[in-house]
Amino acid sequence: MSLRKLLLCMIFPSLFIVFMTGCVDINYVGQHYPQKDPDAEIVFYNSSADVPKNTYRIIGRANIEAPGDYNPAEIKVKILDKARDCGADAVEVVEFKREKTGEQNISRSPEYDGTNGFWSSNGLRTDGSPIYVDSFDKTVPLKQAVQNTYVLKIKILFLITSERFQEFQTKAAEARQKDRDKERTDRAIESKKEIDKRELELLNVTSGVQADI
Repeated sequence: MSLRKLLLCMIFPSLFIVFMTGCVDINYVGQHYPQKDPDAEIVFYNSSADVPKNTYRIIGRANIEAPGDYNPAEIKVKILDKARDCGADAVEVVEFKREKTGEQNISRSPEYDGTNGFWSSNGLRTDGSPIYVDSFDKTVPLKQAVQNTYVLKIKILFLITSERFQEFQTKAAEARQKDRDKERTDRAIESKKEIDKRELELLNVTSGVQADI
């Protein structure tokens, strides 16, 4: 299946129905912002060309892997869930590809309706492939069927609107300034305590000297 078709399946899940096996591995690296409202929409862009210019800032990225037969519509749901968890407003698909990883044997049913009659399996060869015989008990040299196995590899950018990014930057700067002010105040208080302590010690010494006199 071509990349274009796979991406279209992500937009129109009803057009792509497959069996799902295995799990989706999302490896996210980036920042986390306050989570979005559960009802807020997260925009899904299938390519960088679809993303409006000067609208978003990148807050993180993710490499995603899933079995080749996994429904892309379900992967999209998981990506959006992760985006919501990170506080993103949108996601952008950077890469979506399907790579061959190997082959696997396809299990046959105990009975197989061949092209020239009815064949039945009466055992297995040393390699695990079934032995079939026809209606005259003659061995039918059928090979074990195989199919290719694939993995889906996806690269995603997590985006936040420039307005929200600036808002969070302003709040972060205010918080840092507040921490600096508190640190200066704490140092001033500690300094005053040290001065008061020294003055008290000096007063005690002076009082002792006067008593001796």
